[in-house]
Amino acid sequence: MIIRRSKYAIRALLAVVRQGPGQSLSVEAIARTEQLPRKYLEAIMLDLKVAGLVQSARGKGGGYTLLKSPSRITMGQIIRAVQGPMSPARCVSATAYSSCEDCPSEELCCVRPLMRDLREALSRVIDLKTLAALAAETESLTASRSAEFHI
Repeated sequence: MIIRRSKYAIRALLAVVRQGPGQSLSVEAIARTEQLPRKYLEAIMLDLKVAGLVQSARGKGGGYTLLKSPSRITMGQIIRAVQGPMSPARCVSATAYSSCEDCPSEELCCVRPLMRDLREALSRVIDLKTLAALAAETESLTASRSAEFHI
């Protein structure tokens, strides 16, 4: 499941992308434009910084900028930075494996193949979708909605 924290992280980074290459955006500005709680957003941005996705600068004109091109940042990187491993069951996690408490035998588990398939399908989607691609999709949605209201 994608939690609220991940959704906020994606929205925050999309706001930074909309600002333009090399331009920084403060937490206050992101919180205001995206209507996100500032204190919660500060913690999210710190996680993104620790993950090496953004950098911050203090002072006038400071804020957050991307450390990589939006075309090189995937949804998987963002989600894992703020949420941790993405797996429907611990026994199929690629990075945080542990056996399930309620399973007597992984080898004979009839649910494990389904959980593995779900993890792989989710990973394919979030690891292929880039921040640039999502920004382009949301820009096109915004443009089409805007066009509807101007007719």
